[in-house]
Amino acid sequence: MILKDLILFSAVKGRVLDHGKPVAGLKIERSTFWNMEKFARQEFTTTDAEGYFSFPEARGSADFGFLAKLFHVPTVSQRIYLHQGKKEVLLYANSRGNYEPKTETGYEDIQMTCDFKNEKSEGDGFFEIRCEVRKK
Repeated sequence: MILKDLILFSAVKGRVLDHGKPVAGLKIERSTFWNMEKFARQEFTTTDAEGYFSFPEARGSADFGFLAKLFHVPTVSQRIYLHQGKKEVLLYANSRGNYEPKTETGYEDIQMTCDFKNEKSEGDGFFEIRCEVRKK
């Protein structure tokens, strides 16, 4: 049994600021790890002149046997990174255990604003910006 159009990651609309001012030309990566695929999916985009970026909803299909469908537990790990030269900054991380819409935030899409004024370093080269994510 093939199940199609399973939602793996809601659409994303984001903005990157540096102390309130838009940052253009930054490379943004979305990585999706799904337990039905061998390798992570990676997508890239770039912030526009106003600091905005977006990704479409990510969907997948899987071929389940009857028993596998009954006992399948979806595991989807989601990450969004900002690449600044060799520096990788985590903007968003989440996991979901279903294929339903509005799972991450309660809205159709994930909307976030990320400002460098909220950047944190945990040492060992790990960087994170605590983004404001709209939630219900």
